[in-house]
Amino acid sequence: MRRTYLLPIALLSLAATSLFGQESLPLGDIARQARATRTAETSQDEAQKYLTDVRELLEKEKFDQIDRQAASERSSKARFSGGGWKLPTLYVALSGPASDSDATDIEWTTRIETLKRWISQRPDSITPRVALADAYLGYAWKARGSGYADKVTDEGMKLFDERAELAKTTLDDAAALKEKCPQWYNVMQIVALAQGWSKAQAARLFEHAIAFEPTFHYYYQAYANYLLPKWYGEEGDSEQFADAISSRIGGKQGSIIYFEIAAGVGCHCSNETLLQHMSWTKMQQGYAALEELYGTSPLRLNQFAYMAVKMRDAGVAQPVFARIGENWDKETWRTEKYFDDCKAWIARMAAVSNQIRMASSAVETNLQTKEGRQYDGQIAKEFGDKFAAAMQQCVETAGNDLGSFDFLVQLRSEGAVQQVFASRPTPVSQCLFPKLLSSTFAPPPKPLYWVKIGMNIRP
Repeated sequence: MRRTYLLPIALLSLAATSLFGQESLPLGDIARQARATRTAETSQDEAQKYLTDVRELLEKEKFDQIDRQAASERSSKARFSGGGWKLPTLYVALSGPASDSDATDIEWTTRIETLKRWISQRPDSITPRVALADAYLGYAWKARGSGYADKVTDEGMKLFDERAELAKTTLDDAAALKEKCPQWYNVMQIVALAQGWSKAQAARLFEHAIAFEPTFHYYYQAYANYLLPKWYGEEGDSEQFADAISSRIGGKQGSIIYFEIAAGVGCHCSNETLLQHMSWTKMQQGYAALEELYGTSPLRLNQFAYMAVKMRDAGVAQPVFARIGENWDKETWRTEKYFDDCKAWIARMAAVSNQIRMASSAVETNLQTKEGRQYDGQIAKEFGDKFAAAMQQCVETAGNDLGSFDFLVQLRSEGAVQQVFASRPTPVSQCLFPKLLSSTFAPPPKPLYWVKIGMNIRP
């Protein structure tokens, strides 16, 4: 008999719209979307303290001390628990006000002037130049606003373009310095997105970046983001890139990069369809490798749980939610209600999955007996006789959306249907479900008897 991992159609069909789609955000988040792949790592306490300490040094204009710290982060390639690099977080602290989403023009210009003083005092340092370029990008976003492109004013777009060009010029100047920094490439990738560089230009920049520092996962996230259809790629480009680059790197680092692309690019409500076209097996392998090498964090657990929800894998998601507890991450879930709804749904699904495993086992046991095999044949005949017309109607209304599935059916002693599960929610299975649930068949060999009805539907 063909064995299938079954999920209840009733729960899937009712829950899908509320749990698997969040409210869409505007697609015009050019600078912020690209920056989010690294600022998200500041949501954990360890990184938040790091941010606060660096900001205090900047406020006191301890430029030499920050330079030493930046040099140390570069040489040591230091990471937080969960694999996030400390260096990008340092630049988050330097390049913008604490709340750059609603900072005033005065706050932005004050930060920019501070970075310029740092450059004048320490002209050979690359750190303030990279931070200044990043600040220009943040200030460009301030001018543009967070709406869709057709809502941006001409003045806002003009300022955005001017400030993005200032960022590029600043990075070009920094390239002449003897000191080098991996974050230079990451910020230039944001410039490439903001200025709409050609695919050839963006690809060359990416190759130079990974040649400089192949384990800096932000490069891969930024390039996958560039390849999204809403920016400068075609449908499937980002997914194909994730597959190709993880294979090219290979080993645990390749697996981690695959997970990082899914986490940094796919775990956003405007990009989440990317996850549906990526390999869930590879995401799981990537998370396992990341936790093995770098440990985990509340952010990483939230990202992994989010992926499991999107992949509708209650078995993986439930223990991850247990590890998260109440430490939900706003960057990942957007609202606490959405987090709680997903957590509750996964708990229900896990409970039902246990019931289904028991039902599947009962079906296999029943088929081991002579009377079980005879009754199985009888049910197949009765189902065909009772549901031929309904099947035809359901297939006709389903259009081209056909596909095979199985029903698991439990029968009471008199043959009435007690409960039904379906392997997948197709239009045909959803159409047949209520009809089957109200049906009666020949009395089974014993009460609460499980049978499986295979539905091999072809166009």
